[in-house]
Amino acid sequence: MDEFTRSCVDCRAGSCNKKDAPFPEFCLTSNLPKEVLADAMKQYELEENRRIAVAAAEVEADNYCKITRLEETIEFAKKIGVKPTNIIRQN
Repeated sequence: MDEFTRSCVDCRAGSCNKKDAPFPEFCLTSNLPKEVLADAMKQYELEENRRIAVAAAEVEADNYCKITRLEETIEFAKKIGVKPTNIIRQN
């Protein structure tokens, strides 16, 4: 059997939301190496990364389940000051 990396999408425990079940072994919430977490958190200190993360969080908080993902993408682009110039359309 081939080995593959599991992620949140594979989790049925729901421990992150409910806080009433054990985390599975592959869970990065409970098993992320401390040096990896420290490096990830350090990335938020970089101005551009922080600006983008805050804009994404604001768009999600303001529009969750209110507008489509495409509209969210457009709102995000506006917040970070770029113009979405191409929208791929499938016929």
